[in-house]
Amino acid sequence: MWLHIFLSDPLRNILDVSVLWVLIYYVVKVLRGTRAMQVLQGLLLLLGLSVFARWASLYTINWVLDNFWPVLLISLVILFHPEIRRLLAGIGRRSLFRTLLRDQSETVEIVVKAASLLSKKHIGALVAFEREGSLQRFVDTGVQIDGMVNADLLTTIFTPHTPLHDGAVVIQGDRISAAACLFPLTERELADKSLGTRHRAAIGLTEEVDAIVVVISEETGTISVAIGGRLTRDLDPAQLRHILTRLFHRR
Repeated sequence: MWLHIFLSDPLRNILDVSVLWVLIYYVVKVLRGTRAMQVLQGLLLLLGLSVFARWASLYTINWVLDNFWPVLLISLVILFHPEIRRLLAGIGRRSLFRTLLRDQSETVEIVVKAASLLSKKHIGALVAFEREGSLQRFVDTGVQIDGMVNADLLTTIFTPHTPLHDGAVVIQGDRISAAACLFPLTERELADKSLGTRHRAAIGLTEEVDAIVVVISEETGTISVAIGGRLTRDLDPAQLRHILTRLFHRR
C-alpha cells in the first residue's frame, strides 16, 4: 500500500519525506546531549517493544502499553514543557539552514584573539561553543546579549569588577547569546587540586552536553579546552586555534 502511494506522485512524496527527515534531524540535533534525548531514546525503545508485541500477538504487553501511552504522553508534556518551549523558540529564532551550513572559522579566530589577550592579562574567562547538543537552558541562566562574536566584547565581558565577568559566555553559531551563565560543576574527583571553579564548570558542562569550552585561568593565565569531560591544558593561541578548528570540522 505504501509503495503504491509513493509511486502515485513520487516528486511530491520525496519532498514530503525529505522535509520530515530534516525536521527530525533538527529536533535530534537540538536535544542531543540533553536529558530529554535520553527520554526520547527510552520512548523509541518502548515503541519498538509495542510494534514487536503486536507482531507477536503478546496480548498482555499490548494491553499494558495501550493503556500506558496516553498517561505517558500527558506526563511528558507536563514534565518537559520548558524543553518544548525552548525547542519551538529556537526554531523561530534561528534559520535552520544557517544552523546546518554555518562556517565557524571566523568565530574561532575571534575567540582565539580574545583568549590570547585575556591570557596575557591573567583575566579569567569561560566560553562555551554550542555544537550538537543545545545550550539554551544554560543561556537562560545568564544575561541575554544576542550580539555578533567580537573580541573586544568578549574581553570587556570578562574584565574584573564588571557586572557580567563572573560566569560563562555561551556562543551559538556566530553570536554571543548570553553572559554570566551558570554551568554544572563536575562531581568527579580531579587529580589536580589546583583546578578551580571555572575548570570544574567546563568539565561539568562537557560531561552533560556536546559542547566545547575554552577556559582561561585567572591565577596562571593558561588556556585550556574541555570537551567530552576531558581537559586539555597549557595551550598557546596557535594550539587553541588548531584544536577548535579540528573539533568543528569533525562535526
